[in-house]
Amino acid sequence: MTLKFNILIITPTPSSVGNCARDIKLALIEARRSNKKIILLRCYEIFRPLKIKVANRELYNLESRYIYKLNPILLFVIQALLTLYFSLVRLVSYAKRLFFGKHLSYIYTTPIIGIFKTLRVNYSNFSPKEAFNYRWDYGFNKKINIDLHENKKTKLKKILQKIGMPENQWYACIHIREGGYYKDNVTERNNSISNFFLAIDYVIKQGGWVIRLGDSSMTKFPKFKNFIDYPFTPFKSEAMDLYLIKNCKFYIGTPSGPYDIAMLFDKPIASIGSSNWLTGIPAKKNDILLFRHIYSKRHKKFLDHFEWMREGWKAMHYRSINENYIFYENSAEEILRAVKCMMNPSILSIENKNKYLSSKIFYGKKIISKKIYGYQNSQEIFSSTVNNPFEPNDHLYDMYVRYAMIVSLYFNSGIIKKSSKNIEAPI
Repeated sequence: MTLKFNILIITPTPSSVGNCARDIKLALIEARRSNKKIILLRCYEIFRPLKIKVANRELYNLESRYIYKLNPILLFVIQALLTLYFSLVRLVSYAKRLFFGKHLSYIYTTPIIGIFKTLRVNYSNFSPKEAFNYRWDYGFNKKINIDLHENKKTKLKKILQKIGMPENQWYACIHIREGGYYKDNVTERNNSISNFFLAIDYVIKQGGWVIRLGDSSMTKFPKFKNFIDYPFTPFKSEAMDLYLIKNCKFYIGTPSGPYDIAMLFDKPIASIGSSNWLTGIPAKKNDILLFRHIYSKRHKKFLDHFEWMREGWKAMHYRSINENYIFYENSAEEILRAVKCMMNPSILSIENKNKYLSSKIFYGKKIISKKIYGYQNSQEIFSSTVNNPFEPNDHLYDMYVRYAMIVSLYFNSGIIKKSSKNIEAPI
Protein backbone atom coordinates (compact mmCIF):
# COMPACT_ATOMS: atom_id res chain seq x y z
CA MET A 1 0.00 0.00 0.00
CA THR A 2 1.64 3.25 -1.15
CA LEU A 3 0.55 6.82 -0.43
CA LYS A 4 1.38 9.72 -2.72
CA PHE A 5 3.70 11.33 -0.19
CA ASN A 6 6.25 8.50 -0.44
CA ILE A 7 5.10 6.45 2.51
CA LEU A 8 4.98 2.64 2.65
CA ILE A 9 2.50 1.21 5.13
CA ILE A 10 3.75 -2.07 6.57
CA THR A 11 2.19 -4.49 9.06
CA PRO A 12 5.02 -6.97 9.75
CA THR A 13 4.05 -10.57 10.54
CA PRO A 14 3.09 -10.23 14.22
CA SER A 15 3.08 -13.71 15.74
CA SER A 16 6.67 -14.68 14.90
CA VAL A 17 9.53 -12.52 16.12
CA GLY A 18 11.74 -13.78 13.28
CA ASN A 19 9.25 -13.11 10.49
CA CYS A 20 8.45 -9.72 11.99
CA ALA A 21 12.12 -8.71 12.07
CA ARG A 22 12.64 -10.03 8.54
CA ASP A 23 9.64 -8.05 7.24
CA ILE A 24 10.96 -4.85 8.82
CA LYS A 25 14.42 -5.46 7.36
CA LEU A 26 13.04 -5.93 3.85
CA ALA A 27 10.79 -2.87 4.25
CA LEU A 28 13.81 -0.76 5.24
CA ILE A 29 15.73 -2.01 2.19
CA GLU A 30 12.80 -1.09 -0.05
CA ALA A 31 12.40 2.33 1.62
CA ARG A 32 16.06 3.16 1.05
CA ARG A 33 15.94 1.89 -2.53
CA SER A 34 12.84 3.92 -3.41
CA ASN A 35 13.66 6.95 -1.22
CA LYS A 36 10.58 6.52 0.96
CA LYS A 37 9.69 6.06 4.61
CA ILE A 38 7.73 3.25 6.22
CA ILE A 39 4.97 3.34 8.81
CA LEU A 40 4.94 0.26 11.05
CA LEU A 41 1.47 -0.78 12.24
CA ARG A 42 0.17 -3.68 14.29
CA CYS A 43 -3.11 -4.99 15.66
CA TYR A 44 -3.96 -4.85 19.34
CA GLU A 45 -4.19 -8.15 21.17
CA ILE A 46 -7.84 -8.72 22.03
CA PHE A 47 -9.77 -11.73 23.36
CA ARG A 48 -9.40 -15.23 21.97
CA PRO A 49 -10.12 -16.72 19.45
CA LEU A 50 -9.79 -13.43 17.52
CA LYS A 51 -6.55 -12.53 19.25
CA ILE A 52 -3.63 -11.74 16.94
CA LYS A 53 -0.52 -12.49 18.98
CA VAL A 54 2.32 -9.96 18.79
CA ALA A 55 5.61 -11.70 19.61
CA ASN A 56 7.60 -8.52 20.33
CA ARG A 57 5.89 -5.11 20.50
CA GLU A 58 9.19 -3.27 20.73
CA LEU A 59 10.05 -4.17 17.13
CA TYR A 60 7.27 -1.78 16.07
CA ASN A 61 8.82 1.02 18.13
CA LEU A 62 12.28 0.94 16.55
CA GLU A 63 13.66 4.13 15.04
CA SER A 64 15.41 4.82 11.76
CA ARG A 65 15.70 7.61 9.23
CA TYR A 66 13.48 5.41 7.04
CA ILE A 67 10.72 4.99 9.64
CA TYR A 68 7.98 7.63 9.90
CA LYS A 69 6.43 8.08 13.35
CA LEU A 70 2.73 8.95 13.49
CA ASN A 71 1.06 11.13 16.11
CA PRO A 72 0.23 8.76 19.05
CA ILE A 73 -3.52 9.50 18.90
CA LEU A 74 -3.67 8.96 15.13
CA LEU A 75 -1.60 5.77 15.55
CA PHE A 76 -4.05 4.45 18.16
CA VAL A 77 -7.08 5.12 15.93
CA ILE A 78 -5.52 3.49 12.85
CA GLN A 79 -4.40 0.42 14.79
CA ALA A 80 -7.82 0.10 16.43
CA LEU A 81 -9.48 0.11 12.99
CA LEU A 82 -6.91 -2.40 11.78
CA THR A 83 -7.71 -4.65 14.74
CA LEU A 84 -11.45 -4.41 14.02
CA TYR A 85 -10.94 -5.29 10.35
CA PHE A 86 -8.84 -8.39 10.98
CA SER A 87 -11.15 -9.50 13.78
CA LEU A 88 -14.05 -9.50 11.30
CA VAL A 89 -11.94 -11.40 8.73
CA ARG A 90 -11.10 -14.00 11.36
CA LEU A 91 -14.77 -14.39 12.16
CA VAL A 92 -15.42 -15.08 8.47
CA SER A 93 -12.56 -17.57 8.52
CA TYR A 94 -14.05 -19.46 11.48
CA ALA A 95 -17.42 -19.52 9.71
CA LYS A 96 -15.74 -20.89 6.57
CA ARG A 97 -14.13 -23.68 8.60
CA LEU A 98 -17.46 -24.44 10.30
CA PHE A 99 -19.39 -24.82 7.03
CA PHE A 100 -16.67 -25.84 4.55
CA GLY A 101 -14.05 -27.48 6.77
CA LYS A 102 -11.16 -25.10 6.10
CA HIS A 103 -9.98 -21.66 7.23
CA LEU A 104 -9.19 -18.77 4.92
CA SER A 105 -5.52 -18.53 3.97
CA TYR A 106 -3.29 -16.76 6.48
CA ILE A 107 -2.68 -14.17 3.76
CA TYR A 108 -6.13 -12.81 4.56
CA THR A 109 -6.34 -13.49 8.31
CA THR A 110 -2.89 -12.20 9.26
CA PRO A 111 -1.95 -8.50 9.00
CA ILE A 112 0.85 -8.57 6.42
CA ILE A 113 -0.04 -5.39 4.54
CA GLY A 114 2.74 -4.16 2.28
CA ILE A 115 4.96 -7.22 2.66
CA PHE A 116 4.74 -8.33 -0.98
CA LYS A 117 5.59 -4.79 -2.04
CA THR A 118 8.86 -4.92 -0.10
CA LEU A 119 9.76 -8.25 -1.71
CA ARG A 120 9.52 -6.69 -5.16
CA VAL A 121 7.58 -9.71 -6.40
CA ASN A 122 4.28 -9.49 -8.25
CA TYR A 123 2.06 -11.89 -6.31
CA SER A 124 -0.33 -12.60 -9.20
CA ASN A 125 2.35 -12.84 -11.90
CA PHE A 126 5.63 -14.07 -10.46
CA SER A 127 8.71 -13.13 -12.46
CA PRO A 128 12.04 -14.67 -11.39
CA LYS A 129 13.94 -12.30 -13.67
CA GLU A 130 12.45 -9.26 -11.96
CA ALA A 131 13.29 -10.67 -8.55
CA PHE A 132 16.83 -11.66 -9.55
CA ASN A 133 17.58 -8.11 -10.71
CA TYR A 134 16.58 -6.53 -7.43
CA ARG A 135 20.17 -6.52 -6.06
CA TRP A 136 19.64 -8.06 -2.63
CA ASP A 137 23.41 -8.05 -2.16
CA TYR A 138 23.33 -4.26 -1.94
CA GLY A 139 20.33 -4.36 0.37
CA PHE A 140 21.88 -6.74 2.87
CA ASN A 141 25.51 -5.66 2.76
CA LYS A 142 25.01 -1.89 2.95
CA LYS A 143 24.10 -1.16 6.55
CA ILE A 144 20.85 0.56 7.53
CA ASN A 145 20.97 2.08 10.99
CA ILE A 146 18.00 1.11 13.16
CA ASP A 147 17.88 1.42 16.93
CA LEU A 148 15.79 1.76 20.06
CA HIS A 149 14.80 5.17 21.41
CA GLU A 150 17.58 6.96 23.29
CA ASN A 151 15.65 7.02 26.58
CA LYS A 152 15.14 3.26 26.42
CA LYS A 153 18.79 2.64 25.61
CA THR A 154 19.91 4.60 28.67
CA LYS A 155 17.70 2.48 30.95
CA LEU A 156 18.66 -0.80 29.27
CA LYS A 157 22.37 -0.04 29.53
CA LYS A 158 21.99 0.27 33.30
CA ILE A 159 20.07 -3.01 33.40
CA LEU A 160 22.86 -4.74 31.48
CA GLN A 161 25.30 -3.68 34.18
CA LYS A 162 22.92 -5.01 36.85
CA ILE A 163 22.96 -8.38 35.10
CA GLY A 164 26.71 -8.43 35.61
CA MET A 165 28.23 -7.10 32.39
CA PRO A 166 31.22 -4.75 32.93
CA GLU A 167 30.89 -1.38 31.22
CA ASN A 168 32.34 -1.23 27.68
CA GLN A 169 32.88 -5.00 27.62
CA TRP A 170 32.31 -6.69 24.24
CA TYR A 171 30.16 -9.78 24.09
CA ALA A 172 28.55 -12.29 21.72
CA CYS A 173 24.91 -13.36 21.80
CA ILE A 174 23.99 -17.01 21.44
CA HIS A 175 20.60 -18.63 20.91
CA ILE A 176 20.07 -22.40 20.82
CA ARG A 177 16.56 -23.46 19.84
CA GLU A 178 15.04 -26.20 22.02
CA GLY A 179 11.33 -26.16 21.17
CA GLY A 180 9.88 -25.11 24.51
CA TYR A 181 8.67 -21.71 23.28
CA TYR A 182 6.34 -23.25 20.68
CA LYS A 183 5.99 -26.52 22.61
CA ASP A 184 7.16 -28.51 19.60
CA ASN A 185 9.59 -31.32 18.96
CA VAL A 186 11.05 -30.28 15.62
CA THR A 187 14.26 -32.27 15.82
CA GLU A 188 15.53 -30.76 12.56
CA ARG A 189 15.67 -27.34 14.25
CA ASN A 190 16.25 -28.07 17.95
CA ASN A 191 19.74 -28.50 19.39
CA SER A 192 21.60 -29.69 22.47
CA ILE A 193 23.30 -26.92 24.44
CA SER A 194 26.30 -29.14 25.29
CA ASN A 195 27.50 -29.00 21.67
CA PHE A 196 28.09 -25.26 22.08
CA PHE A 197 30.29 -25.39 25.19
CA LEU A 198 33.60 -25.42 23.28
CA ALA A 199 32.56 -22.43 21.15
CA ILE A 200 31.44 -20.47 24.21
CA ASP A 201 34.70 -21.24 25.98
CA TYR A 202 36.64 -20.08 22.91
CA VAL A 203 34.84 -16.72 22.77
CA ILE A 204 35.48 -16.16 26.47
CA LYS A 205 39.18 -16.99 26.07
CA GLN A 206 39.38 -14.37 23.31
CA GLY A 207 38.39 -11.76 25.88
CA GLY A 208 34.66 -11.65 25.29
CA TRP A 209 31.56 -12.42 27.31
CA VAL A 210 28.65 -14.54 26.09
CA ILE A 211 24.96 -13.80 26.66
CA ARG A 212 22.52 -16.64 26.06
CA LEU A 213 19.14 -15.58 24.63
CA GLY A 214 15.81 -17.40 24.76
CA ASP A 215 13.07 -18.08 27.30
CA SER A 216 12.69 -19.76 30.67
CA SER A 217 11.49 -23.07 29.14
CA MET A 218 15.06 -23.75 28.02
CA THR A 219 17.64 -25.96 29.70
CA LYS A 220 19.72 -23.98 32.17
CA PHE A 221 23.41 -23.65 31.36
CA PRO A 222 26.09 -24.83 33.78
CA LYS A 223 28.20 -22.11 35.35
CA PHE A 224 30.61 -20.41 32.94
CA LYS A 225 32.91 -17.56 33.79
CA ASN A 226 31.88 -14.40 31.91
CA PHE A 227 28.64 -16.02 30.77
CA ILE A 228 25.10 -14.69 31.39
CA ASP A 229 22.11 -17.04 31.16
CA TYR A 230 19.81 -14.11 30.40
CA PRO A 231 16.41 -15.93 30.18
CA PHE A 232 16.72 -16.86 33.86
CA THR A 233 17.41 -13.33 35.08
CA PRO A 234 14.63 -11.06 36.41
CA PHE A 235 15.56 -8.50 33.75
CA LYS A 236 14.23 -10.26 30.66
CA SER A 237 11.95 -8.07 28.53
CA GLU A 238 11.04 -7.50 24.90
CA ALA A 239 13.12 -4.31 24.78
CA MET A 240 16.10 -5.99 26.45
CA ASP A 241 15.99 -8.83 23.89
CA LEU A 242 16.51 -6.25 21.14
CA TYR A 243 19.08 -4.22 23.04
CA LEU A 244 21.32 -7.22 23.66
CA ILE A 245 21.40 -8.26 20.01
CA LYS A 246 21.80 -4.68 18.80
CA ASN A 247 24.93 -4.18 20.89
CA CYS A 248 26.63 -7.56 20.58
CA LYS A 249 29.87 -7.96 18.62
CA PHE A 250 28.46 -10.94 16.72
CA TYR A 251 25.63 -13.46 16.91
CA ILE A 252 25.78 -17.28 17.13
CA GLY A 253 22.51 -19.13 16.71
CA THR A 254 20.46 -21.98 15.34
CA PRO A 255 17.62 -21.34 12.83
CA SER A 256 15.08 -19.40 14.89
CA GLY A 257 13.58 -15.95 15.42
CA PRO A 258 16.52 -14.14 17.07
CA TYR A 259 18.60 -14.88 13.95
CA ASP A 260 16.39 -12.48 11.98
CA ILE A 261 16.74 -9.81 14.67
CA ALA A 262 20.52 -10.09 14.31
CA MET A 263 20.08 -9.71 10.55
CA LEU A 264 17.84 -6.67 11.11
CA PHE A 265 20.60 -5.02 13.15
CA ASP A 266 23.30 -5.98 10.61
CA LYS A 267 25.28 -8.08 13.07
CA PRO A 268 27.87 -10.64 11.88
CA ILE A 269 26.17 -14.06 12.12
CA ALA A 270 27.28 -17.66 12.56
CA SER A 271 24.15 -19.69 11.76
CA ILE A 272 24.45 -23.23 13.15
CA GLY A 273 22.52 -26.38 12.27
CA SER A 274 20.49 -25.46 9.19
CA SER A 275 18.46 -28.32 7.70
CA ASN A 276 17.45 -26.56 4.48
CA TRP A 277 20.13 -25.82 1.90
CA LEU A 278 17.81 -23.88 -0.41
CA THR A 279 16.29 -21.27 1.90
CA GLY A 280 18.99 -21.08 4.57
CA ILE A 281 21.02 -18.07 3.49
CA PRO A 282 23.99 -16.30 5.06
CA ALA A 283 22.84 -12.85 3.99
CA LYS A 284 26.18 -11.01 4.23
CA LYS A 285 29.46 -11.99 2.59
CA ASN A 286 31.30 -12.90 5.79
CA ASP A 287 28.41 -14.63 7.58
CA ILE A 288 28.83 -18.32 8.36
CA LEU A 289 26.27 -21.06 7.67
CA LEU A 290 26.84 -24.55 9.11
CA PHE A 291 24.52 -27.34 7.93
CA ARG A 292 23.40 -30.39 9.84
CA HIS A 293 24.46 -33.84 8.69
CA ILE A 294 21.81 -35.71 6.70
CA TYR A 295 21.59 -39.50 6.59
CA SER A 296 19.69 -41.32 3.83
CA LYS A 297 18.11 -44.63 4.81
CA ARG A 298 17.70 -45.53 1.14
CA HIS A 299 21.36 -44.95 0.32
CA LYS A 300 22.47 -46.19 3.75
CA LYS A 301 24.97 -43.40 4.20
CA PHE A 302 25.45 -39.75 5.10
CA LEU A 303 25.07 -37.44 2.11
CA ASP A 304 27.57 -34.76 1.24
CA HIS A 305 26.25 -31.35 0.12
CA PHE A 306 26.23 -32.27 -3.54
CA GLU A 307 24.35 -35.53 -2.94
CA TRP A 308 21.92 -33.77 -0.63
CA MET A 309 21.01 -31.26 -3.31
CA ARG A 310 20.38 -34.02 -5.84
CA GLU A 311 17.80 -35.58 -3.50
CA GLY A 312 15.49 -32.60 -4.04
CA TRP A 313 12.80 -30.90 -2.01
CA LYS A 314 11.80 -33.97 -0.02
CA ALA A 315 15.22 -34.02 1.66
CA MET A 316 14.91 -30.57 3.24
CA HIS A 317 13.16 -29.45 6.38
CA TYR A 318 10.34 -27.17 5.33
CA ARG A 319 7.35 -27.94 7.57
CA SER A 320 8.17 -31.68 7.38
CA ILE A 321 10.95 -34.04 6.34
CA ASN A 322 10.59 -37.27 4.35
CA GLU A 323 10.92 -40.34 6.59
CA ASN A 324 13.84 -41.57 4.45
CA TYR A 325 16.09 -38.88 5.92
CA ILE A 326 17.49 -38.28 9.38
CA PHE A 327 19.25 -35.09 10.43
CA TYR A 328 22.06 -35.15 12.98
CA GLU A 329 23.34 -32.21 14.99
CA ASN A 330 26.73 -30.69 14.40
CA SER A 331 29.51 -31.74 16.74
CA ALA A 332 31.06 -29.42 19.31
CA GLU A 333 34.25 -29.34 17.20
CA GLU A 334 32.33 -28.29 14.05
CA ILE A 335 30.55 -25.50 15.89
CA LEU A 336 33.85 -24.36 17.39
CA ARG A 337 35.39 -24.15 13.90
CA ALA A 338 32.40 -22.17 12.60
CA VAL A 339 32.81 -19.64 15.42
CA LYS A 340 36.54 -19.42 14.75
CA CYS A 341 35.73 -18.67 11.10
CA MET A 342 33.30 -16.01 12.32
CA MET A 343 36.03 -14.33 14.37
CA ASN A 344 38.81 -14.97 11.86
CA PRO A 345 37.35 -14.75 8.32
CA SER A 346 40.66 -15.70 6.66
CA ILE A 347 40.14 -19.28 7.87
CA LEU A 348 37.16 -19.70 5.55
CA SER A 349 37.81 -21.35 2.19
CA ILE A 350 36.30 -18.98 -0.37
CA GLU A 351 36.82 -21.48 -3.20
CA ASN A 352 34.78 -24.17 -1.46
CA LYS A 353 32.10 -21.65 -0.52
CA ASN A 354 31.77 -20.59 -4.17
CA LYS A 355 31.43 -24.19 -5.34
CA TYR A 356 28.70 -24.83 -2.80
CA LEU A 357 26.72 -21.70 -3.69
CA SER A 358 26.91 -22.53 -7.41
CA SER A 359 25.48 -25.98 -6.73
CA LYS A 360 22.80 -24.48 -4.50
CA ILE A 361 21.48 -22.21 -7.23
CA PHE A 362 21.72 -24.81 -9.99
CA TYR A 363 19.83 -27.50 -8.11
CA GLY A 364 17.39 -25.01 -6.62
CA LYS A 365 16.30 -24.10 -10.14
CA LYS A 366 15.82 -27.77 -11.03
CA ILE A 367 13.74 -28.40 -7.93
CA ILE A 368 11.50 -25.40 -8.40
CA SER A 369 10.98 -25.78 -12.14
CA LYS A 370 10.76 -29.49 -12.71
CA LYS A 371 12.00 -32.10 -10.28
CA ILE A 372 9.38 -31.59 -7.56
CA TYR A 373 6.39 -30.31 -9.51
CA GLY A 374 6.98 -31.81 -12.95
CA TYR A 375 6.91 -28.57 -14.91
CA GLN A 376 9.53 -27.29 -17.33
CA ASN A 377 8.48 -23.72 -16.63
CA SER A 378 8.08 -22.76 -12.98
CA GLN A 379 5.72 -19.91 -13.95
CA GLU A 380 3.08 -22.47 -14.99
CA ILE A 381 2.83 -24.15 -11.61
CA PHE A 382 3.07 -20.84 -9.78
CA SER A 383 0.26 -19.21 -11.76
CA SER A 384 -1.98 -22.24 -11.45
CA THR A 385 -1.69 -22.37 -7.67
CA VAL A 386 -1.55 -18.81 -6.37
CA ASN A 387 -4.05 -17.10 -8.65
CA ASN A 388 -6.93 -18.69 -6.77
CA PRO A 389 -7.87 -15.85 -4.36
CA PHE A 390 -9.41 -18.23 -1.84
CA GLU A 391 -6.78 -20.96 -1.55
CA PRO A 392 -3.36 -19.58 -2.59
CA ASN A 393 -0.41 -21.89 -2.04
CA ASP A 394 1.34 -19.86 0.66
CA HIS A 395 4.32 -22.17 1.11
CA LEU A 396 5.01 -22.40 -2.62
CA TYR A 397 4.97 -18.63 -2.91
CA ASP A 398 7.36 -18.32 0.03
CA MET A 399 9.69 -20.84 -1.60
CA TYR A 400 9.83 -18.83 -4.83
CA VAL A 401 10.48 -15.56 -3.04
CA ARG A 402 13.30 -17.01 -0.97
CA TYR A 403 14.91 -18.67 -3.97
CA ALA A 404 14.74 -15.47 -5.99
CA MET A 405 16.39 -13.61 -3.13
CA ILE A 406 19.17 -16.19 -2.89
CA VAL A 407 20.02 -16.12 -6.59
CA SER A 408 20.01 -12.34 -6.75
CA LEU A 409 22.09 -12.10 -3.59
CA TYR A 410 24.88 -14.36 -4.80
CA PHE A 411 24.93 -13.57 -8.51
CA ASN A 412 25.06 -9.84 -7.95
CA SER A 413 27.52 -9.92 -5.07
CA GLY A 414 30.25 -11.24 -7.36
CA ILE A 415 30.56 -14.49 -5.42
CA ILE A 416 29.28 -16.44 -8.45
CA LYS A 417 29.66 -15.63 -12.12
CA LYS A 418 26.52 -16.00 -14.21
CA SER A 419 28.47 -17.63 -17.04
CA SER A 420 29.92 -20.38 -14.88
CA LYS A 421 29.12 -23.84 -16.21
CA ASN A 422 31.05 -25.85 -13.64
CA ILE A 423 28.54 -26.89 -11.01
CA GLU A 424 30.45 -28.71 -8.30
CA ALA A 425 30.05 -29.59 -4.66
CA PRO A 426 32.24 -28.21 -1.92
CA ILE A 427 35.08 -30.48 -0.88
